[in-house]
Amino acid sequence: MSYNKVQAAREFDRWSHGYDRCILQRLLFEPSHRAIIARVRARCGERPLAILDVGCGTGVFASQIRAASPRSTVWGVDLVSAMLAQGKARWKVAMTPDFEQSADFQALNRYHLPLAAPLRSLEAAELFDALAQGGVNMVVTTASDGHLTTPQWKVLQDDKKAFPAQQVCLLVRQDRLAGEPGLRPALEELYGKMTLDAMRKLNHQIEIDHTDVAAVARQFLASVGLR
Repeated sequence: MSYNKVQAAREFDRWSHGYDRCILQRLLFEPSHRAIIARVRARCGERPLAILDVGCGTGVFASQIRAASPRSTVWGVDLVSAMLAQGKARWKVAMTPDFEQSADFQALNRYHLPLAAPLRSLEAAELFDALAQGGVNMVVTTASDGHLTTPQWKVLQDDKKAFPAQQVCLLVRQDRLAGEPGLRPALEELYGKMTLDAMRKLNHQIEIDHTDVAAVARQFLASVGLR
């Protein structure tokens, strides 16, 4: 059976939109990629390389070897422009170890994100540094993260409702309320004042500006008329 360049290009053009989600990625391509990267690192160590990925498709392997060897230069070429276009829209995602071990991690799969590299596990304090430096282009963080007070970052909407809402509430033991009559009215004064925007600003002051926690609390209480 003959198989010319035009036929191949047409077939891979049709395949391009679902290429990254194809079962062959997990069964064949990913194990092959890991084996090749391991062999390259064993032979070449950490020295920078110049690598040309011929027939790079959507750039999965090029991205993976670039992540494994950050000092290397990697080029990718492909006959099918639709494959290359899919590769441009890839995500490099980082998240905390706690998120990886939570039930929400599986919920993230509902979005079928096209990935340019394996998911990165970083401590919470490292996420936005990696984002600013270009090591990743998406991070998974809490809605109240202090970094989100700046317009530099775009918060993506959970339009699939994959993640359950986690609202802040106050829990107090009944015996404490009974033993301290002024406690209930004091806590009720906070009702409606701990908004998402307020929490982001407070976290920014504490985690990024490194302002004393007690000072931040006093300033917040004064700003909402509780001092």
